[in-house]
Amino acid sequence: MKYARNLALACASVALTTLGFAAPAAAASASAEAGDFVTFGPLPAILPDNQASLRSDLGKRVVEMPAPAGTEPTSGGQIRPMAIAETTIRYSWNDYRGLKSVIRQGNMNYGYLKITNKHGTDATVAKVTMVYPDKNRTQDQQSATVYYSPVNHVVCDPRCHVVDTTTVKVVHEFTQYSDGNPKGVITAYCEDPRYNPRCPDYVRDAAHRVKF
Repeated sequence: MKYARNLALACASVALTTLGFAAPAAAASASAEAGDFVTFGPLPAILPDNQASLRSDLGKRVVEMPAPAGTEPTSGGQIRPMAIAETTIRYSWNDYRGLKSVIRQGNMNYGYLKITNKHGTDATVAKVTMVYPDKNRTQDQQSATVYYSPVNHVVCDPRCHVVDTTTVKVVHEFTQYSDGNPKGVITAYCEDPRYNPRCPDYVRDAAHRVKF
Protein backbone atom coordinates (compact mmCIF):
# COMPACT_ATOMS: atom_id res chain seq x y z
CA MET A 1 0.00 0.00 0.00
CA LYS A 2 2.80 2.42 0.95
CA TYR A 3 4.56 1.77 -2.38
CA ALA A 4 1.37 2.31 -4.31
CA ARG A 5 0.65 5.59 -2.48
CA ASN A 6 4.18 6.97 -3.21
CA LEU A 7 3.84 5.93 -6.85
CA ALA A 8 0.51 7.77 -7.10
CA LEU A 9 2.02 10.93 -5.61
CA ALA A 10 4.95 10.81 -8.03
CA CYS A 11 2.62 10.38 -11.00
CA ALA A 12 0.50 13.31 -9.83
CA SER A 13 3.61 15.53 -9.66
CA VAL A 14 4.66 14.53 -13.18
CA ALA A 15 1.14 15.21 -14.46
CA LEU A 16 1.13 18.72 -12.99
CA THR A 17 4.48 19.50 -14.59
CA THR A 18 3.33 18.10 -17.96
CA LEU A 19 0.24 20.30 -17.89
CA GLY A 20 2.38 23.39 -17.28
CA PHE A 21 1.79 23.70 -13.52
CA ALA A 22 4.75 23.77 -11.14
CA ALA A 23 4.70 21.42 -8.20
CA PRO A 24 4.02 23.32 -4.92
CA ALA A 25 7.57 22.94 -3.59
CA ALA A 26 9.10 24.17 -6.85
CA ALA A 27 6.75 27.17 -6.93
CA ALA A 28 7.70 28.14 -3.39
CA SER A 29 11.39 27.86 -4.25
CA ALA A 30 11.04 30.03 -7.37
CA SER A 31 9.10 32.63 -5.39
CA ALA A 32 11.82 32.76 -2.76
CA GLU A 33 14.47 33.37 -5.42
CA ALA A 34 12.57 36.05 -7.33
CA GLY A 35 12.88 39.74 -6.44
CA ASP A 36 12.52 43.32 -7.65
CA PHE A 37 15.29 45.68 -6.55
CA VAL A 38 16.89 49.10 -6.94
CA THR A 39 20.67 49.45 -6.66
CA PHE A 40 22.73 52.58 -6.18
CA GLY A 41 26.26 53.02 -7.46
CA PRO A 42 28.15 51.01 -10.09
CA LEU A 43 27.20 47.37 -10.70
CA PRO A 44 29.90 44.69 -10.94
CA ALA A 45 31.10 43.81 -14.45
CA ILE A 46 29.25 40.49 -14.16
CA LEU A 47 25.81 40.80 -12.61
CA PRO A 48 25.23 38.39 -9.68
CA ASP A 49 23.25 35.27 -10.62
CA ASN A 50 20.51 35.57 -8.02
CA GLN A 51 19.09 37.88 -5.38
CA ALA A 52 21.12 36.29 -2.56
CA SER A 53 24.34 37.06 -4.44
CA LEU A 54 23.05 40.53 -5.37
CA ARG A 55 22.43 41.39 -1.72
CA SER A 56 25.75 39.88 -0.65
CA ASP A 57 27.81 41.69 -3.32
CA LEU A 58 26.18 45.14 -3.03
CA GLY A 59 25.29 45.16 0.66
CA LYS A 60 23.47 48.33 1.72
CA ARG A 61 23.42 49.68 -1.85
CA VAL A 62 20.58 47.34 -2.84
CA VAL A 63 16.99 47.75 -1.63
CA GLU A 64 13.66 46.29 -2.61
CA MET A 65 11.82 48.11 -5.39
CA PRO A 66 9.15 50.38 -3.85
CA ALA A 67 5.56 49.50 -4.72
CA PRO A 68 4.11 51.76 -7.43
CA ALA A 69 2.32 54.73 -5.92
CA GLY A 70 -0.03 55.19 -8.89
CA THR A 71 0.20 57.49 -11.86
CA GLU A 72 0.56 60.71 -9.88
CA PRO A 73 3.99 61.77 -8.54
CA THR A 74 4.27 60.82 -4.88
CA SER A 75 5.75 64.23 -4.14
CA GLY A 76 2.31 65.72 -4.68
CA GLY A 77 3.64 68.53 -6.87
CA GLN A 78 5.73 71.44 -5.73
CA ILE A 79 6.99 71.76 -2.17
CA ARG A 80 5.71 74.90 -0.48
CA PRO A 81 8.62 77.15 0.55
CA MET A 82 9.14 77.23 4.29
CA ALA A 83 9.45 80.56 6.04
CA ILE A 84 13.12 80.13 6.85
CA ALA A 85 16.26 81.78 5.53
CA GLU A 86 17.78 80.52 2.28
CA THR A 87 21.07 79.77 4.03
CA THR A 88 19.50 77.56 6.72
CA ILE A 89 21.01 74.07 6.66
CA ARG A 90 18.27 71.48 6.24
CA TYR A 91 20.43 68.33 6.43
CA SER A 92 24.10 67.40 6.73
CA TRP A 93 26.17 64.24 6.18
CA ASN A 94 29.66 63.12 5.10
CA ASP A 95 30.43 62.12 1.51
CA TYR A 96 32.34 58.94 0.61
CA ARG A 97 35.64 60.68 1.44
CA GLY A 98 34.42 61.82 4.83
CA LEU A 99 33.97 65.47 3.77
CA LYS A 100 31.17 67.33 5.54
CA SER A 101 28.32 68.00 3.12
CA VAL A 102 25.10 69.95 3.58
CA ILE A 103 21.96 71.00 1.82
CA ARG A 104 20.56 74.43 2.57
CA GLN A 105 17.02 75.66 2.17
CA GLY A 106 18.13 77.58 -0.92
CA ASN A 107 15.73 78.87 -3.55
CA MET A 108 14.66 77.85 -7.05
CA ASN A 109 18.30 78.17 -8.21
CA TYR A 110 20.02 75.93 -5.67
CA GLY A 111 19.52 73.77 -2.61
CA TYR A 112 16.57 71.94 -1.15
CA LEU A 113 13.84 74.02 -2.77
CA LYS A 114 15.33 73.59 -6.23
CA ILE A 115 15.85 69.82 -6.17
CA THR A 116 12.51 68.98 -4.55
CA ASN A 117 10.43 71.27 -6.73
CA LYS A 118 12.19 71.00 -10.08
CA HIS A 119 13.85 67.57 -10.13
CA GLY A 120 11.74 65.37 -7.84
CA THR A 121 14.77 64.43 -5.74
CA ASP A 122 15.56 65.33 -2.14
CA ALA A 123 18.32 65.43 0.46
CA THR A 124 18.35 61.63 0.80
CA VAL A 125 18.89 61.13 -2.94
CA ALA A 126 21.78 63.62 -2.80
CA LYS A 127 23.25 61.84 0.23
CA VAL A 128 23.04 58.35 -1.31
CA THR A 129 24.65 59.65 -4.51
CA MET A 130 27.51 61.25 -2.57
CA VAL A 131 28.05 58.21 -0.35
CA TYR A 132 27.83 55.63 -3.18
CA PRO A 133 29.10 57.45 -6.28
CA ASP A 134 30.74 56.11 -9.41
CA LYS A 135 34.27 57.12 -8.36
CA ASN A 136 35.50 56.87 -11.94
CA ARG A 137 33.18 59.70 -12.99
CA THR A 138 33.16 61.86 -9.87
CA GLN A 139 35.09 65.06 -10.53
CA ASP A 140 36.52 67.91 -8.48
CA GLN A 141 35.92 71.22 -10.28
CA GLN A 142 37.59 74.15 -8.52
CA SER A 143 35.62 74.50 -5.27
CA ALA A 144 32.85 72.05 -6.19
CA THR A 145 32.60 68.30 -6.62
CA VAL A 146 30.32 66.64 -9.18
CA TYR A 147 29.10 63.20 -8.14
CA TYR A 148 27.48 60.60 -10.40
CA SER A 149 25.70 57.47 -9.23
CA PRO A 150 23.93 55.01 -11.52
CA VAL A 151 20.56 53.83 -10.22
CA ASN A 152 19.50 50.44 -11.57
CA HIS A 153 16.13 48.70 -11.49
CA VAL A 154 17.12 45.02 -11.24
CA VAL A 155 14.76 42.06 -11.49
CA CYS A 156 15.80 38.57 -10.34
CA ASP A 157 13.50 35.80 -11.62
CA PRO A 158 15.61 34.01 -10.42
CA ARG A 159 18.55 35.20 -12.60
CA CYS A 160 19.18 38.93 -12.20
CA HIS A 161 18.93 41.39 -15.08
CA VAL A 162 18.70 45.19 -15.36
CA VAL A 163 15.40 46.53 -16.71
CA ASP A 164 16.05 50.26 -16.28
CA THR A 165 18.99 52.51 -15.49
CA THR A 166 19.35 56.22 -14.88
CA THR A 167 22.19 58.26 -13.39
CA VAL A 168 21.80 60.83 -10.64
CA LYS A 169 24.13 63.82 -10.84
CA VAL A 170 24.80 65.93 -7.74
CA VAL A 171 26.82 69.16 -7.65
CA HIS A 172 28.07 70.12 -4.19
CA GLU A 173 29.83 73.44 -3.57
CA PHE A 174 32.46 73.29 -0.82
CA THR A 175 33.11 77.05 -0.59
CA GLN A 176 32.56 78.00 3.04
CA TYR A 177 29.82 80.33 4.19
CA SER A 178 30.14 82.65 7.18
CA ASP A 179 28.77 79.89 9.41
CA GLY A 180 31.88 77.81 8.67
CA ASN A 181 29.99 75.19 6.63
CA PRO A 182 30.08 74.60 2.86
CA LYS A 183 27.51 76.21 0.60
CA GLY A 184 26.27 72.70 -0.07
CA VAL A 185 24.19 70.94 -2.71
CA ILE A 186 23.51 73.09 -5.75
CA THR A 187 21.49 70.55 -7.70
CA ALA A 188 20.59 66.84 -7.85
CA TYR A 189 18.88 65.47 -10.95
CA CYS A 190 18.69 62.50 -13.34
CA GLU A 191 20.89 62.83 -16.44
CA ASP A 192 18.64 60.63 -18.57
CA PRO A 193 16.61 62.77 -21.01
CA ARG A 194 13.61 60.52 -20.33
CA TYR A 195 13.58 61.83 -16.79
CA ASN A 196 14.14 65.51 -17.49
CA PRO A 197 13.41 67.53 -15.47
CA ARG A 198 12.07 65.08 -12.84
CA CYS A 199 13.54 61.77 -11.75
CA PRO A 200 11.20 58.77 -11.60
CA ASP A 201 9.58 58.35 -8.20
CA TYR A 202 11.34 55.05 -7.52
CA VAL A 203 14.73 56.81 -7.32
CA ARG A 204 13.63 58.94 -4.37
CA ASP A 205 11.49 56.27 -2.73
CA ALA A 206 14.24 53.63 -2.93
CA ALA A 207 16.90 56.04 -1.63
CA HIS A 208 14.90 56.37 1.58
CA ARG A 209 15.27 52.62 2.13
CA VAL A 210 19.07 52.64 2.02
CA LYS A 211 20.67 52.03 5.42
CA PHE A 212 23.94 53.76 6.26
